[in-house]
Amino acid sequence: MILLKESIKKTFFKKSFPLLLITLFILLTTFFPITQGPISLLEYPVRKNSIPPEWVVATVLSPNSYWITPDGTRRGLDYDLVTDWAQKNHQPIRLIVFEQLNEAILAILTHRADWLAGPVPQLEDLQKVLHFLPPYNTETPEIVYNNTLDEAPHSLSDLAQQKVAVPNEILSYAKWEHLKKLWPTIHWDFLSREVGTLELMSKINRGELHFGLSDSQSIQYAQQIWPDLEAAFKIGQPVSLGWVTSDQLPSSIKESLNRYFNLEWPKVMSQFKQRYSETTQPISWQSFIQAVHETLPKYLADFKAAQIQSNFDWRLLAAVAYQESHWDNNAISSTGVRGIMMLTSNTADRLGVHNRLNSHESIQAAALYLASLYENLPASIHDPDRLWMTLAAYDIGQAHLEDARILCQRNHLNPNRWIHVRQMLPELALPEVYSTIRYGYARGSEPVGYVDRVREYYDQLKRLTPSFHPLEERVFIPAM
Repeated sequence: MILLKESIKKTFFKKSFPLLLITLFILLTTFFPITQGPISLLEYPVRKNSIPPEWVVATVLSPNSYWITPDGTRRGLDYDLVTDWAQKNHQPIRLIVFEQLNEAILAILTHRADWLAGPVPQLEDLQKVLHFLPPYNTETPEIVYNNTLDEAPHSLSDLAQQKVAVPNEILSYAKWEHLKKLWPTIHWDFLSREVGTLELMSKINRGELHFGLSDSQSIQYAQQIWPDLEAAFKIGQPVSLGWVTSDQLPSSIKESLNRYFNLEWPKVMSQFKQRYSETTQPISWQSFIQAVHETLPKYLADFKAAQIQSNFDWRLLAAVAYQESHWDNNAISSTGVRGIMMLTSNTADRLGVHNRLNSHESIQAAALYLASLYENLPASIHDPDRLWMTLAAYDIGQAHLEDARILCQRNHLNPNRWIHVRQMLPELALPEVYSTIRYGYARGSEPVGYVDRVREYYDQLKRLTPSFHPLEERVFIPAM
């Protein structure tokens, strides 16, 4: 059984911090320097060294570890792994979600959690104070820059007299502080606690910084948000990443976790990693055109019927369906979404869909849902921006879309233009941003890619297939 009673911890320093915790805090910040006040004593009791009714697992709110989709589905590689382990071993767990990796590590050191499901770098210094499980991933530090603003450096020698920003990450501080001595002509700028990896790359994208140090996986994710970012070259060797456990975790559970990473993880690794790399896969137009001729005709009547009900061009609805499932009516993902429109069970219930594998039912419901989103947008948003924002809301939820529009207003951009809203959506993943908006964290880069792809598929379908005007009824075909 998995008890998902997660909570996000935002903490503050208490003057009555016990001497032991101060010692642990100093030990932790040896590897994770900060410029603001120290991390507080966490607000839940110390775990006892006995078999609990549930295992408390710390994790981190981030694009790679854990987040919640608009329909309430929990996702993230580390979330998937810990729930997979719990299900296979029939163990109850409770997630506690932190905004910072250093807070999650402190929860382990102070026995507020049994283990940390998150990517902690297995560095020699950290291995002296943390109990690591077998590694499950690697990352390689790289220099990142904006290829539209700066010339590509090819080595550290090219960065002489340049400022290179280093984010507030354990990997950066523990492994690379010696670069100051090795390359004294480079100005290594170790950033404040608030500036994490994504914010670093946001600043590089905006031209506020020119060069930064990040890891290969974070750069690949950021390139989905800001395509002008580019990795210049690698520094050093790949670093292994792994979970860490409390020193009070019973040996039977630790052995079970070790077995999982040694035996089970290699079997499911490609499946789990593929789940979060789909958005980076290039479009295969050969496969798309083949599907237009061989697969699309099976569902043509369903799409045209949905057009009559929703007043959306059937080719737009087909483009959405191709983005969702590649027109595979029997598609079932490992996260539980299924059918040609890839509906979750929560979404299907909300739309009144009884059988998600019934293409007519799923397409009809999704089309009417799109129509309701379109109608619910403010009257100040006009087409084609209105349509693109409808698609974004379909993917990320109307609440997060509205947060992005509010960010537009804060940044003196037009909240009624998609070109400006798409610029702000990725900011929803930045801690210094999502902490100031109503609906909080979201993987805002995903709806940007989602809308871009649907538009590309729609453009091709308009080129390859005819429109449909039954009885000359009004059909919404957006101006391009």
